[in-house]
Amino acid sequence: MKLPKLADYFPVNNALAELYGGWLEGPYFKHSFHNQDRLTLLQQVNDFLKENGFEKEVSLEEFDDENYFEGGDLSMKFDLIGYNMIMLMYSQPLIIKPIDSLTELIRMFRDERDWKQFHTPKNLSMAISSEAGELLDLFLWDREDNINIEKASDEIADILIYLLLLSKELNVDILESVVEKIQKNNLNYPIEKSKGVAKKYNEL
Repeated sequence: MKLPKLADYFPVNNALAELYGGWLEGPYFKHSFHNQDRLTLLQQVNDFLKENGFEKEVSLEEFDDENYFEGGDLSMKFDLIGYNMIMLMYSQPLIIKPIDSLTELIRMFRDERDWKQFHTPKNLSMAISSEAGELLDLFLWDREDNINIEKASDEIADILIYLLLLSKELNVDILESVVEKIQKNNLNYPIEKSKGVAKKYNEL
């Protein structure tokens, strides 16, 4: 799968960051480069930037006395031990909505296979129901004590994948929808009336 450019996309967990040869630390994606020659090392970094959609090309002169560079979303630092490592970082643009990155990765996987034609809202809704049924089947006949966690994980992932694709097709901001729904539920289910009570709001 062709990965999106890092300038437009931010990996939301280390599994995704590793696809780019890096890792997450706080609000940053980090990538290390190793070479004994500073110029060669910096060329590797600039090649990486270009490949990933960054227009900035960094020169040695832009580093300060602490071997540190800061520019926009990019910050770099030569390793003080032997100048054989440089760290490339950029601030996470989707820190508030990391689910957008996950949705984009799913969309790319789908579109590369020309499956969008099958993903009408109706079909996606049916797929969600089908996958939910497969998840439910794992618990059939009171098998909670012997549940296959790996299979459950797969089914949960399938449900979320189709749910994110459906929200994209309907142009629904899923995070905003969840927040708004919680606000509605907070009004419909006041703590003093609903705590420990399994009734619908119109039955309270």
